[in-house]
Amino acid sequence: MIKRVLSLVFALLLLAVPALAAPSPWAEVEVANAIKAGLVPERIQDNYQQAITREEFCEAVMLLYESFGGKVSVTENPFADTQNPKVAAAYGAKIVEGMGEGLFAPENNITRQEICTMLKRCVVSAKPETFIADSFPNSFPDEADIADWAIDGVKYINMLEVMLGDDAARINPLQNTTREQAILLIYRLYNDFTETFDWISAYYGFVTSGNTSSNMLGGSFAVVALDNALYISDANGITVVSESGESKLVTSSRALAIYPDTNNKVFYISADDGKIYVSENGTEKAITNEKADKFLISGNKLYFRGTDDKALYCVSTDGGQSEKTAEGPCSMPIPSGSTLYYSDKSGIVSKDNKTGDTTYVYEGTVNDLVYENSTFFFTDGNGVLYTLTNTQGNSPKVLVSGSVEKYCVYENAVIYVSGGSIYKRDLNKRFNIKLGEYQGESFNSYKDTVYMKDLNGKIFKFNPKTLEKTPLN
Repeated sequence: MIKRVLSLVFALLLLAVPALAAPSPWAEVEVANAIKAGLVPERIQDNYQQAITREEFCEAVMLLYESFGGKVSVTENPFADTQNPKVAAAYGAKIVEGMGEGLFAPENNITRQEICTMLKRCVVSAKPETFIADSFPNSFPDEADIADWAIDGVKYINMLEVMLGDDAARINPLQNTTREQAILLIYRLYNDFTETFDWISAYYGFVTSGNTSSNMLGGSFAVVALDNALYISDANGITVVSESGESKLVTSSRALAIYPDTNNKVFYISADDGKIYVSENGTEKAITNEKADKFLISGNKLYFRGTDDKALYCVSTDGGQSEKTAEGPCSMPIPSGSTLYYSDKSGIVSKDNKTGDTTYVYEGTVNDLVYENSTFFFTDGNGVLYTLTNTQGNSPKVLVSGSVEKYCVYENAVIYVSGGSIYKRDLNKRFNIKLGEYQGESFNSYKDTVYMKDLNGKIFKFNPKTLEKTPLN
């Protein structure tokens, strides 16, 4: 009987070990992807909740370094307390420097500030062409706890959205990290520099991701179209830049807002008479008789807002008689299947295009309405930025608590201006990072890229992670 009980206990213990050693449920997918990408040394593919040592993390960083194209050179081992060739290679690549006096402390659990420092050095060494800002405006409540030698690394890796703070935005620089947490940090940095173009996302995300707040509210000035070409509108007219970098003037007409369509068609609001035109293969054609301040296209329909009455109108993209869709004042409409969403003085309206029936999705003050991934974004009279899932009866949730002057949705975050500064805020509230002082006129987005226009009409492609600005005109 005793033997049977002991056998049962032993069997239960054997069953329990793999469960304890496996990644936590929240880390399973990314850990599996990191292993598939060749970023996880075999020695740490177990006991994922165990704290990772300096030597173990160094081995993982060197796999990341090689995935970035870094060349491992043979170098003498400078450390007396480890003979690990990966550590020596990391020293040769200027990723690690050791603890002084010829020691590396391989068995010490690595701190979060050490992780950030090694990750930044990995990028600098493997990708010397990568833009890295001279200084970063992001800060943390516990910034005084970060060592002077680590501050740039911590801020850079935080700006890349790799290492995020806790619920109070503390970075906790002296805390240790588990194996699974370290793997996720490496995998996030890997993804930051190995993204590939997703045509499905580009195609289906264009109406919203390529035409978010600044476009709908103030007219787009730089938009990536379905052909993955960049269309730029400035004082010279409208220019298209192909993927190969070749540029061509579409029209010399100055535009207040642009919307590229397929088959080399570009729709725009003329700065001369305020009407909407289409430019195709060098010919210009008026689409509307009315003046418009904003517009967008969905299928073969062109929706626009009247300059004077702020009412919504609809017309065929081939032109013709415009039909009034809603009495003003209204926001720009948001087409979604057979439903049209827009805001008026009472809230967010849902209109069935087949029956003409209207219902209120939300009643209350709504400014700057945007719709992205089945979620509404809007500000109220106090500049509080809300999100509202597209289900009647849901209550809006606060995303940014105050004084949002303008905003733009991009990928899984928003860029917004408040108090003269520009920030990025994760939709899941994992981070709220200051990017710097804002001295621009407007901005809009496409996928993970933000386009900004300054007060002099200069247009930049802006990377909200690295802070790199690339002039476009």
